[in-house]
Amino acid sequence: MLKIGLLGLGLIAGSLFAQDNSTAISTTTLHGYSAKFFQNGDIKLYDNSKLLKNENVDVILYTPNHKEITYKNIDFKQNKYHINTDFSQKGKYTYVVKFSNFPGGVNHFLRGNINL
Repeated sequence: MLKIGLLGLGLIAGSLFAQDNSTAISTTTLHGYSAKFFQNGDIKLYDNSKLLKNENVDVILYTPNHKEITYKNIDFKQNKYHINTDFSQKGKYTYVVKFSNFPGGVNHFLRGNINL
């Protein structure tokens, strides 16, 4: 009975992770870290599928018309980080996500593209 319960719990967790993948507009993975961007400006960071919470996060976003937008010290609320952009402009966005576990800690960088 315990095995069935654990299997069910694993299936639920897997389906929740799959939902994130199906609605993400971009996913970048490097050395076990990943960043998922969503159309409404939400960002989720993972370390080997574990959601990273309360990290020091900065994002540099390059828009299709070559403007650079910098977001510093993004707050973590409701299991996500949020930047105030709606990705309304069609074209190629490029981003750099910088995060660390605490101020002065090791910085990790993830770079990627969003094609809309």
